[in-house]
Amino acid sequence: MSSRGELAVLLASAYQVTMAGLTEHLAAAGHPGVRPAHGFVFLYLSNHPAATSVELGTYLGVTKQAGGQLVDELVRRGYVTREPHPTDRRARALRLTERGWDCIERVVAYWDGVERHWATLVGPEQLDATRNALAAYVADAPHGVRPAW
Repeated sequence: MSSRGELAVLLASAYQVTMAGLTEHLAAAGHPGVRPAHGFVFLYLSNHPAATSVELGTYLGVTKQAGGQLVDELVRRGYVTREPHPTDRRARALRLTERGWDCIERVVAYWDGVERHWATLVGPEQLDATRNALAAYVADAPHGVRPAW
């Protein structure tokens, strides 16, 4: 029987361990300073190749100004470009650069390694059960999950 609050502490600790490892992995691969918020931008843009800053801000749950600042940073760092929008002359389309796609590939490779390691620790069935339990918990969140952090 677990003590009260132990699961929350374990979840927070697991997040901390995996994110610290990811940060180190990305820095060693030439992507220092990539934060979780950047990852949510990369995820959105990889699935919405002509997204605007307004659309991205809505997805992130942040103000237009905060979304713009995040995009400005990623443009300066060479991960994103602003280009003419294909259908709206007033808007600018955000696109991942080759550097942005490289970062995504390295993140995917890291997460694959984390899952393989976790499966060796607890077994593939237990890992699947854990994944399913966490997915059910997140899906039941009353206000959804906003990737703004």
